Amino acid sequence: MLKKRYLDKNKKKAKVKSKETVLIIYFWVVSVALAYYSPYSLPSTTSLGDAVTANSGDLSSILHNPAVISRINHYGIELMLSDLYGLDFDVISIAYNNPLAKGNLGIFIGLISSSDMPVTDVYRYSRSGGQTDNGIVLDASDKPSILGYYKENRSLIFITYSLSILRYLDIGISIKRHSHSFGGDLISDRYINAMIHSKANGLGFDFGVIYNFKNIDIGIALVDILNTNLDWNTEYEYTEKLPERFIFGIKGKFLDIKLLTEIEKRSDFDKIIIGCGAEYNLLKYFNLRCGYNSESLLSTGIGIDYDISKVISFLGIAGDKKNYISINYSISLLSAIGLTHKISLIYKIGN
Repeated sequence: MLKKRYLDKNKKKAKVKSKETVLIIYFWVVSVALAYYSPYSLPSTTSLGDAVTANSGDLSSILHNPAVISRINHYGIELMLSDLYGLDFDVISIAYNNPLAKGNLGIFIGLISSSDMPVTDVYRYSRSGGQTDNGIVLDASDKPSILGYYKENRSLIFITYSLSILRYLDIGISIKRHSHSFGGDLISDRYINAMIHSKANGLGFDFGVIYNFKNIDIGIALVDILNTNLDWNTEYEYTEKLPERFIFGIKGKFLDIKLLTEIEKRSDFDKIIIGCGAEYNLLKYFNLRCGYNSESLLSTGIGIDYDISKVISFLGIAGDKKNYISINYSISLLSAIGLTHKISLIYKIGN
């Protein structure tokens, strides 16, 4: 009798554990799809295959290496809007640079929000031919039913400080706050309900260097170092460890074409990720870009730069500093979610 109770008790625990495991996989499947893609990346970097670790002097690359803003001598802000069509996610990214007496201060804010996504009782189907937890076999006509809807939200906020410590050497560090949450309808099943009403926060650190040769820049970035963990506040203890990333990149020029390439090693991924990109300035105002990344396939884009100083001066609201507006657009073919479009507006003040 005691043996039977013991076996029944352990059987119930196994069922709960099975449900819990499947639900974690189910509600974090989108996280896996986004894991090898940078949804916060700005259009100019996306169109270069995100191979911008050595792209010194470019505000848009601040997400990839905190040292890139060391040699920027103007104020700048960039606002990006994107729709991840394959996943029904909207993305907003904002990057800002502020030159200081010594060094540069950068701020980045990235927000991701989903549309309403259905919650089904798909967890009832086991891997053994469609059995439910109570042993009832479901035939081919049975389909998971919709129990309600939920939304997913993510955010990334960080502050960067970067400076040149030698004539040819730039360093930078970023302190980041990651946030991830789910919210939605109240579901009768408490296991599902726990997952779609949960949130997590975590702190991360990036460190980067760029060595500037005459015609070649070499960049190294350590991303999410020092054990970046997201602790989920569900009734089930779950800690998500963000992967540490080591990135090595090179930027050079050939026949007036800017060429970039990099390799990346992640702590959760055996393969080496390779990225490369090229940019060509046409007629002074247009920047044509293309890129490749072994995890996000192909990308291309265009940037339009225009000096609006005369317009600003005509309106009587400008001093002796230059004023520029840039519009960047990128389109990418991503292996996980298909075509993705991004567009951003940049405003720069300075010489």
